[in-house]
Amino acid sequence: MSKSTKIAFGILTASLLTIFGSGMASAQTVVAKFIVTNSYGSTLTLDSASCTSGSISAPSTITSAGATFSGSTTSGTTLCTARYHSGSFGCQFQVEAASIGNGYGAANAYEGSGGKPTCTPTFTPTNGNQTATFVMQ
Repeated sequence: MSKSTKIAFGILTASLLTIFGSGMASAQTVVAKFIVTNSYGSTLTLDSASCTSGSISAPSTITSAGATFSGSTTSGTTLCTARYHSGSFGCQFQVEAASIGNGYGAANAYEGSGGKPTCTPTFTPTNGNQTATFVMQ
């Protein structure tokens, strides 16, 4: 192999390592954080909590003091859902965190009547970790 061929081969190898090696970085942990304010008037009880990937640490009850909890994953994206109820009234809270693209927060009533409960999300879409604040009233 000539000297110029060895140099060209070395440059090609270095370029390929740079291109393909960058995709081999360790997985990034993303966190979907929930901040729940209980303005409903009574203790909220957990119905279910899950994430599409990873895990969530939702409390079994939320008092008038409110609660902060989160779900996380190393797979790059997760949608975490927590459902809380009081009697026959319930809210579903969702937070998506994504290492690529913006996450989101959403809330809706899944049990209730007469326009109650009101489930309100507040969030600013961000890339990576996502925090959403929710009010159940």
